[in-house]
Amino acid sequence: MISVYVVDASELLRRGLRDAFAETSDLVITGEAATTVDALAEVHRLAPDVIVIDLDDNAAEVLRFCEIITSGARPAPILVALRTPDRVRIGEAMLAGASGHIVLTDRVDVIVDRIRDARGTMPTLGTDLVGELFARVRSGHARHRDPLADLTAREREIMTLLADGLDNRRIGDALHLSPKTVKNYVSAILRKLGLTSRTEAAVLAARADTSI
Repeated sequence: MISVYVVDASELLRRGLRDAFAETSDLVITGEAATTVDALAEVHRLAPDVIVIDLDDNAAEVLRFCEIITSGARPAPILVALRTPDRVRIGEAMLAGASGHIVLTDRVDVIVDRIRDARGTMPTLGTDLVGELFARVRSGHARHRDPLADLTAREREIMTLLADGLDNRRIGDALHLSPKTVKNYVSAILRKLGLTSRTEAAVLAARADTSI
C-alpha cells in the first residue's frame, strides 16, 4: 500500500482524494490536516510515502513546508496540487523541495498515476541553487539574451513539457515520439544548457525570463 498524507484548508482536495482512492487497491490516506502547522508533527510521526498539499492555499506557507519536510531526517516526496497549471508556481515549489505536482482538473486516473509515480522520488535541486543555475546557463550563452536560444523547436517543446512535470512516456505521447527518442532529446538539452538533471531543466523552463 502507498500511504498518502493530505494537507488542504478545505474539504475539496481531501474529499476528492478519498473518493479516488476508494477505487484503488494500493492507495490509502493515512492522515489529513487543514494547515501546515498541524501537518508537520503528524507527518514526522506517520512517515507517509507521499504528501499531497494544496498550493493554491497560502503558497508561502506551502513552500516553507516543502523546505522543512525535504530537509528533515525523514523526508517524503511532496506533490503540490493546483486547480490550474502554472509553470512558474510549480517551478517555485520544486525549488522548495517538491517532487512534482497534480492538477485537480485532470482525470482521476491521471492524478492517481502521478501519486503512484511520486513514491520513492526525491527532488534533486535545492532552494539555494536557482541563482547558480541561471548564472551557469547564461554564462555559457553570453551572446544570447535567451539562454534557451540554442535549442531547436522540438527541444523547446520538450522543455515546455518538462516544466509541466511530464515524464518521458507522457512527453512521447504528447509529441508522438518513443520514450527512447524523448530520452535522447532530454540528454541533448542537458548537454546544450550545461545542466545535470531534468529537474534543473524543468525549473529553468518554468522560471525563464522569455517564453519557450
